Amino acid sequence: MPHRLLLAVLLMLAPMLTPMLTSVSSFAHTIVNGPHGGEVEDANPGPLLHFETVVKGTTATVYLTDEDGKPLLAAGVSGTIIVLANEKKVSFPLTPAGPNVLTGTGNFASDPNMKALVTLTISGQQQKALFSMLSGQAQ
Repeated sequence: MPHRLLLAVLLMLAPMLTPMLTSVSSFAHTIVNGPHGGEVEDANPGPLLHFETVVKGTTATVYLTDEDGKPLLAAGVSGTIIVLANEKKVSFPLTPAGPNVLTGTGNFASDPNMKALVTLTISGQQQKALFSMLSGQAQ
């Protein structure tokens, strides 16, 4: 008898719980075509940091913004990018190159399955973002 009661309660609560559970996925998002033409990802653990990564040739450029898209200063930020392309892993440093920009150049070639992991140290805390839709950018 208690199992039937529990099942009845769960069935009654399901319509209320569904929107709450689906909204959790809205915290992390991917924007394929960001303001600079790159992929935008939430930084982890964040909070409220976005990285936009643009790959042109063998140069990776990362733009830093807050949750509202406002630029965050890159001064004092250090980091690396690991690019996985053509079944090879290439790691190279990212250094500040503008107010909210870091860049780095590595030895890799364009690949339709190219992915990248950006790791930045911002205010002493490591922030990471994984990019998996970079293939259309490198030329």
